Amino acid sequence: MVRRRAGRESPRDPARRRALGWRAPNQVPFPSRSARAASHRKRGRSRSETAPRHRGPVAPPGPTYPADPEHRRATRTRSPTPPVALPFARSPLPVTMPQAYGPTSPHGAGPLGVRHTAVSVTLNGGVPATAVAERAGYSARGLGRGLDHDRLHHSYGKVRADGTPVDPDSYDYRRAARDAVHFAALLDRFVQNLRRCVGWDVQYFSTVEPQRRLAPHWHAAIRGSISRAELRAVAEATYHQVWWPNHDEIKYSGDNRPVWDARAKGFVDPTTREPLPTWDEALDQVERPAHVARFGVQVHSKSILGGTEEAGRHIGYLTKYLTKSIGECFDARTTRQEDHAERLCAELAVTPCSPQCPVWLLYGIQPKGARLSMEPGRCKGKAHKRSTLGVAGRRVLVSRKWSGKSLADHKHDRKEFVRQLLADVGITGDDQPKRVVWNNVRPGDPNVPPRPHLLLRAVAERRRWKAEYTAALLASASPPDRSATSQAA
Repeated sequence: MVRRRAGRESPRDPARRRALGWRAPNQVPFPSRSARAASHRKRGRSRSETAPRHRGPVAPPGPTYPADPEHRRATRTRSPTPPVALPFARSPLPVTMPQAYGPTSPHGAGPLGVRHTAVSVTLNGGVPATAVAERAGYSARGLGRGLDHDRLHHSYGKVRADGTPVDPDSYDYRRAARDAVHFAALLDRFVQNLRRCVGWDVQYFSTVEPQRRLAPHWHAAIRGSISRAELRAVAEATYHQVWWPNHDEIKYSGDNRPVWDARAKGFVDPTTREPLPTWDEALDQVERPAHVARFGVQVHSKSILGGTEEAGRHIGYLTKYLTKSIGECFDARTTRQEDHAERLCAELAVTPCSPQCPVWLLYGIQPKGARLSMEPGRCKGKAHKRSTLGVAGRRVLVSRKWSGKSLADHKHDRKEFVRQLLADVGITGDDQPKRVVWNNVRPGDPNVPPRPHLLLRAVAERRRWKAEYTAALLASASPPDRSATSQAA
C-alpha cells in the first residue's frame, strides 16, 4: 500500500523517510522545518511553492505573536513585600445576605453563639513620618535612628494636629498627589488580595473621604468575619505599580509649550520643531515603575454584629456620604489649611491622571491618542479638580453581589420608592394610561410630531417630575429615612 501526501508518493525507503521527516498522517501533520528546507534545496524549488499540504487531521495552530509585541511587565512580587499565606482549609462564606452562625459552625462563634456578620475596616494612604515612628516604637526625635526606612518610603512628612505639614517646603506633595490619583487602583488590588487570602468572594460597602491632611481614607463594611492579622497582612502586602514614563521633571511651562504639527500629525517642540516621543516610544524606555502606591501602617478593623446599635451607627456613617462630594468633607478654617490645600491642588494640576491626559505634554511626551484639540497642561479629568482632591472615581464603592440584586431589581425599587413617596402626599399618576403599546414609526408618518416638539415635551415632563418630587419632600416633615432596598425587603 502506498501512502500519498499532497498528491505525491512518499519515499518507500524507511531510512529516507526518517531522514526527510515523513511520518504517518496520524503522527505528525507535516515534516519538520529542517526536513522541508533540505527537500527544497534538493529539488530547487522555493518554500512558497512547496507549502506543506497533507491529508488527515490538522494539528492546532501554535501561538501567534503580533509584529509589535505588547508591553509586558514582570509580575514578580517586590522583595520588601511580606508574603501572605492563603488559608485554603477555610470553607467559603455566603456571598450575598449576612447570616448568623451557631456554636457548631466551622467558622467559629461570637458572644452567645452568634457569629460576627460584618467587619468594619479603615485604610488610608501614606501616613506622616511621626505616626510611623510612634507605631514602630520610636519617638519623633529618634526618627532617623534604628527605624526601617523602607517603611517610611510612603510617608509625606510630619503634620500637625490640624493636618497641615510642619514644614511645607519638605512635605512630599508629589507623592501625596500621585497616591490620591492611584488610590482607586490600590483599593482594587487590596480587594483582590483579600479574596485570595480568605478564600471566598468578599463583598463590601465602602466610601472614600479625605483626612485632615487631605489624604484619601477608605471606610468599608465587609460581610463575613476576617481576623485583624489577615487584614493587616494583606494591607502590608498590597501595592500598585504605575508603569508609566518618568514624569518627575517638567520640561515645558508658561508660553513655551508643545505645539501641534499637521505634517507630523503630532506635537512638536516649539523651538526645534522636533516631534515629541509618542506614548509607545516612551513606554519602551521604561525600566522601573514611575510610582508605587501603598497603604499606610494604620489599619483599623472591628467586628460588628448585625442588628445591634453599633451596626446602625456604622451604617449611618457610611451612607451619609451618598449625597456628598469629597470636597464638601473638607472645610479650611485657617490660612494654614488653605495654603496646604492650594499646594496639593497645584501639584494635582501637573500630575497625569491617565495615559490620555494632556498633562503629559508638559513632560515632553505625547499622550496616548494625541489630537489637535488637546491643550498642553489642561485636562478635563476629575482628578485635577479641587472638588475631588485627586480621587477621580466614585467615592461610594459597592461590590456587585453586596445586595444580591440585579440592576433591574434596583431600578424597580427606586421607581416604587418614588411612587410611594408621591402617593403619601396625594400625588398620583392617574392621568397616565395604564397600558401602552409601542410601535415603530415609519418615515413620513403624519401622526408623528416634529422632533423639536418631542424634545420640548420630554423636557417639560422631566421638569414636572422634578417639581412633584421636590413638593413631596417639602410636604413631608423631613427627607425620608428609609431606603428603596429596605422597602423592597
